[in-house]
Amino acid sequence: MNQKLIDIDPSSGEKIQNADDADRISNLKKYVSDWYSVFNININSARLDALYITDSQWDSSDQANRFMNEKPSLQFNYLYAMVSSILAEHRQNTAEIKVMPTSTSTSEEDVDIRENSIRQITYDNKAPILYQNALQQSLTRGWSAMRVDIEQSKSNPFFKDIKMYGFKQPDAAFFDPTAQMQDKSDGRFCGYFDVLTIDEYKRLYPDADTEMSFPASMMMDTYLESGTFTKLIRIANIYIKEFFTKKMALLSNGQSMDYEKAEEIVNAEKKTIKAIYKIMGSTGQGDEQQLMPQFEPIRIVDEMDVEDYRIMHYRANGDEILEQAEWPCKELPIVFVDCDSHYLDGLQITKSFHRYAKDAQNLLNYVNSEAAYAILSANNTQFIGTDEMIAGYENDWLNPQRKKAILRYKKQADGTKPEPLPPREIPQSLMMIKQQAATDLMAVLGRFEANRGSDGNEPSGVALVNRIKQGNLASFVPIDNLNRAIEQLGRIILRLMPKIYDTTRTIMTMDSNGRSKPEMINNPVAGEYKNDMSIDDFDVMVQVGSNYEIQKAEALAQLKDLYSVLPQAALATADMYGENINIQKSPKLVERLKNYVLPPEILAKESGEQLPPPPPNPETILQQQKLQEEMQKIKNDADKNKLDAQKLQIEYQIALLEAQVQQAKLKAELQKASLDAIGSASKHVADMHKTSATHAKAQADILRGINDVASSTGM
Repeated sequence: MNQKLIDIDPSSGEKIQNADDADRISNLKKYVSDWYSVFNININSARLDALYITDSQWDSSDQANRFMNEKPSLQFNYLYAMVSSILAEHRQNTAEIKVMPTSTSTSEEDVDIRENSIRQITYDNKAPILYQNALQQSLTRGWSAMRVDIEQSKSNPFFKDIKMYGFKQPDAAFFDPTAQMQDKSDGRFCGYFDVLTIDEYKRLYPDADTEMSFPASMMMDTYLESGTFTKLIRIANIYIKEFFTKKMALLSNGQSMDYEKAEEIVNAEKKTIKAIYKIMGSTGQGDEQQLMPQFEPIRIVDEMDVEDYRIMHYRANGDEILEQAEWPCKELPIVFVDCDSHYLDGLQITKSFHRYAKDAQNLLNYVNSEAAYAILSANNTQFIGTDEMIAGYENDWLNPQRKKAILRYKKQADGTKPEPLPPREIPQSLMMIKQQAATDLMAVLGRFEANRGSDGNEPSGVALVNRIKQGNLASFVPIDNLNRAIEQLGRIILRLMPKIYDTTRTIMTMDSNGRSKPEMINNPVAGEYKNDMSIDDFDVMVQVGSNYEIQKAEALAQLKDLYSVLPQAALATADMYGENINIQKSPKLVERLKNYVLPPEILAKESGEQLPPPPPNPETILQQQKLQEEMQKIKNDADKNKLDAQKLQIEYQIALLEAQVQQAKLKAELQKASLDAIGSASKHVADMHKTSATHAKAQADILRGINDVASSTGM
């Protein structure tokens, strides 16, 4: 993507050594020239290999001679089918980047947030397509390249995003020819070319002094002058390790770091300790040791000068540096993807997957073409005769295959005439050579019919798996080299995270099941940071599985073994069994197994849907009814006990009232006797008491009636 450089550290331009632009441009050109002067032999071979497998496989002079002799030049491209089968296997089994801790102080949450972030980044950048294109280029050309970049976020211009790119033309990427690592990650520099139209160039660099392209290989110059556009300008993006010396310090707790940072830590701790001593009542006269006898403050115990480097990114045309910025991590951003190379006299020699199979492919093309010519010739009837027999009719016999009513000839005195020769037979030796050439081709490549999904001569499933594994050994090297490059890509992304994710923000992450969700990073919680992305105690590895066909064959065998000891597992895994069967309509089989065999609770769990409640169990219903009856009985007993208590209370009140009546009656009689003695004046008082007793007796009768009614109703 063409955009201005993003400088994570704006002061980086001041850190680099001062140099005149002309000198720096000269150095940049030398770096690029060093690579192409060494690697051009591989670029030329790669172009021929790519043309061979994707275009014509006949030598131009051989094809011209066959044309002159009216012989066909057929092309049966077995090689492309072989490469396509390897690509198909990889598409079904793409590698995944895994994060692992390099320190015991890191938590599982720290690992997960980084791994899920990388998974989301690779998903957003369509990394599987990037990997597959790189593998295709390395198989057909001998090598490829991939790169990582940082760009302004489209959703929020104040944030930056990590991007991944491949190369349509892999020789547009260049590296340090002295690098020893297979992915060139230990090189001094790397870079790539951008090709801009003149309008795009002027938009990005309106203040540029020249419109001169950065020099590169001859093939690239041919591309620029091909007339595809009105004018194209080549821009070089070069990443260079620039070395410097810095002072390191060793602290008493065993940590090592930049001397300036170590001094900051020591001074900050001194201030903290001084404040603590003051709170504890220190007089500042040497009594600190008595206050905290076991405390040992952090101090610098050693220091040394070490060599370090930063990576500077320069963007230049052929005459001036257009931009420069510090690359925000110490991993070069471009990764070399090797197919299968070796070193000869100190020079790297790359080779495509099919380079050593060209002769076998050429023989197949030749034999098939000769067989086709023999078939065509067999249909052409040839005649034997003398000149006298066709005298006067020579034109008719120049091509006797042309449709005519008759073939005329001159009658001879002895009655002879032109006689047709018996038709030619296709030489059986051609068929034998063809079969042997096909066998040789597969042997050279190490690939067999089973690796392409065709039926071979394997007598059993075990033999099929072994043949597939044998064939996979041939493609193991280029695929393993790709996985190493993917691992380095993941390492670059991991090293960029502390610089790119350096603020509190929400990013999207993806778990291992492919579900995306937002996560807050660098989130301050209770004095600490949750999902702290500044921690750099991690590394990456690539996780891959077996070949796809091997996985299916082995899975099918293991499922069969499982069903033999646990038959009921067949229902729960019916769809898995169908997925591993190689038949023409296996997707439809899997769908039917899911719909009509797989238990609905498994389908609901995998789809995240909620199952309807299951029908009640009859036994459970009976138990619930019995429990309800027992509960009702307990309730009835409680109600009865409550009524009995109420009855007793009423009877108690009746007895109490009766006692009061008797007491009132007795008192009234006593008072009457007293009043009789006193005289008629007391008679009025006695009548009043008598009325009260009568009233009490009436109340008692009422209560007794209520009690009788309750008893009669069973309350």
